[in-house]
Amino acid sequence: MNRTNLIVGAGIIFCAASVIWLEGRFSASDHEKAEKMVRAFSVDHRDETFEAFIVRKHGGRVGEWETEIRGYCRGVVRVQWYLDGNPPTIYQWEIDMSTNEIFAVPGSSGGKRLLVEFKGPKEELPELDLPETDVSSE
Repeated sequence: MNRTNLIVGAGIIFCAASVIWLEGRFSASDHEKAEKMVRAFSVDHRDETFEAFIVRKHGGRVGEWETEIRGYCRGVVRVQWYLDGNPPTIYQWEIDMSTNEIFAVPGSSGGKRLLVEFKGPKEELPELDLPETDVSSE
C-alpha cells in the first residue's frame, strides 16, 4: 500500500465521520426545537402555554416528553407526551420544522382533541343574571 492510498483512505474516513457527526448534531437540534415548540406553543387568547394547558387538564400531573424524527428529508419530528397509568395516557403531534407548524398525528385522537381545544375559543363563563339594583335610593 502506498502513501497516496493511505492519505485518500484517511480522507474518506474523515469525511464519512464528519457527515455522521453533523447529522447527529442536526438531529439533536431538531429534537430539542420540536419539543420546545410544542411545550411553549401559545395562542393570543390564552394566558398559558400548551404544556401548562395539558398539565392543567390532567389535574396538575406532569408527564414525560419524547421526540422521534419521522422524516429526515422533510424535517418532520413527532413529539409525544406520556403520563403513567393503567392504561397510560399518550398524546402525539408532528412538527414540520420547515414551517414550524404543529399537526395532530392521525392515530392520536386525544392529541388532536387537545390541540383543537387549545387553539379554539377560550371557555367563557356565561354572564351572571344579577337582579337589577335601584341606584336612586342610595
